[in-house]
Amino acid sequence: MEAKKNCWCGLEVGEQAVRLCLLSESRDSEQRAFGNDPAEHQALADWLSAHGCTHIALNPVHPGWKPLSSILKKRFAVKIIEDRTITQSRAGQGECRCEWLAELLRTGQLDKLDQVEPIGDRTPHTDEDALGGQPGKGPEHSGEKGGR
Repeated sequence: MEAKKNCWCGLEVGEQAVRLCLLSESRDSEQRAFGNDPAEHQALADWLSAHGCTHIALNPVHPGWKPLSSILKKRFAVKIIEDRTITQSRAGQGECRCEWLAELLRTGQLDKLDQVEPIGDRTPHTDEDALGGQPGKGPEHSGEKGGR
């Protein structure tokens, strides 16, 4: 039985297409593009599985990245990597960063980054939330001394 190779994938989700670069242990790379629709997302996941992919760095260029991310997270280790999260030193504006992302993932340079969804997708919290839903009550650890 042949041992499964580790492969890493850099993915960029655009409006019309999902571009990717698959990088193997031997540093062979293969670049492909899939459509950005549910049937193509499933075909992409199947293709990555067939090629032994284990880790994916996903750059969400287009807001439609979430359905693809949901499919991929069921089968692979996925990191969501936004442009502001990583240095743009090796990849110019407008270029596909797929191969570069796959290489960063392979070398472990993305391991220290948290997998955090964009700020706009988080639920906003109020001071009342932080205080257990008690409006008008200040934090008990405010540093003020009582009884002046």
